[in-house]
Amino acid sequence: MPTQTINSLSLAWTAITSAANSNFGVALTGGAIGAFGGAIGAQYITERVAKRRELLSELRQTNKAILISSQICNSTLALKKQFVQPLSEKYAQVRGDIGYSSKRELPGSDQIYLEMDLVKFPVPSIPLESLRNLVFSGLSVVGKELSAVTEIERAHAGLSNAMSQRDSFIDRVSSGHMAEDKHLLYLGLRLPNGRTDTTYPDLINAISEYTDDLAFFSVTLCEDLMTHGKRIADELSNQFRLKKRPHVSNADFTGPRQTGLLVPSDGYEGWLKQFVSTTPKETTQSGLLGRWFLMHPVCITPRALNAVLNRPKSQRTLY
Repeated sequence: MPTQTINSLSLAWTAITSAANSNFGVALTGGAIGAFGGAIGAQYITERVAKRRELLSELRQTNKAILISSQICNSTLALKKQFVQPLSEKYAQVRGDIGYSSKRELPGSDQIYLEMDLVKFPVPSIPLESLRNLVFSGLSVVGKELSAVTEIERAHAGLSNAMSQRDSFIDRVSSGHMAEDKHLLYLGLRLPNGRTDTTYPDLINAISEYTDDLAFFSVTLCEDLMTHGKRIADELSNQFRLKKRPHVSNADFTGPRQTGLLVPSDGYEGWLKQFVSTTPKETTQSGLLGRWFLMHPVCITPRALNAVLNRPKSQRTLY
């Protein structure tokens, strides 16, 4: 390389370094870097405020969904305890007694007396639409919780239909339209024409099963939402250093489980196996940069910026 060119480059480099080391150069460089850091810091603060509002809103929606799902479960368990369980147990006992008596040879004067349980009871009214809107539109849940809402709707529709058909059967018996065959139809035994109609015993089984389904899926949803709410509360407390941990609604179903009123999950293993737990999303690089600038607002260099991005994930907790 010619000596003249080397001298020119040397002079240029000397001029650049002199300008950079001058008061004006330091001020200009510092101002540029400060403006860059301030812009990123301001963006992070804006995103942080929006994130806090989003989490608080979701926690409020979660608490509402917990309340509704727990009310659905409690209403269903009350229905089961007061009406469905006594109906199913009494019906099973009557069918068993009739079956046992039919196998014995009774004297001609003896008769079998059958007391039919024809008491109607109401279908619980539950806020399904409100629950669906909250879970599907207001919460960041996927998979299991959404499926549980769908199963709650299915179980409630099936229970309502089965109870409606039972009410129709009771009305026909009460009106005398099936006076001769009512006992056989009630028990699901063979009719004089040789046909067997098991509609009524099938309805009793359906009412019992749909009631258990409604209770199981509502309590499953409720408990999963409580876990979701605690996760949000932890995130709020950790990210924003709240003095008081946000409130998460709670419901305890220990009693119904111990008494057997709430059926175990054994019969729902096929449904439960469809879902796997998911891990929370990792913090983005822009969020990490924003935190770093807030913690280090003065000394900012390109080397420091690269150090933030190149840190191991285990060392990226900046506050």
